[in-house]
Amino acid sequence: MSRLKLGTNPTQRRLQAPLGKSDHSVLIIHVDVCSRITNAIPKLNFNKGNYNELRKYLDIDWDSLLQQYIGDVEMMWNIITDKLLEGVNKYIPSTLPFTSWKKDNGKAT
Repeated sequence: MSRLKLGTNPTQRRLQAPLGKSDHSVLIIHVDVCSRITNAIPKLNFNKGNYNELRKYLDIDWDSLLQQYIGDVEMMWNIITDKLLEGVNKYIPSTLPFTSWKKDNGKAT
């Protein structure tokens, strides 16, 4: 005899006579199901990035750009990261990840 364990409590269960010449009973189950609404956060798709264009975009005379900020490491860091993020946003596409239902959160045993 097989057993099926359901992840939620079924609200109705009915056992009916077998179909045709089968010796297996028909099991009718009513389960109330609701889904979680999640706001999908876009993720960068690095496999599809245009790295040649990104490389050209970041081919900057960094010494000249940062020269005026000598002594202000925080400001230099902000300029570098801003330029890098601008390039990434321009040349690396983003995609929405698979929704949570694709992940195996609960298994039937």
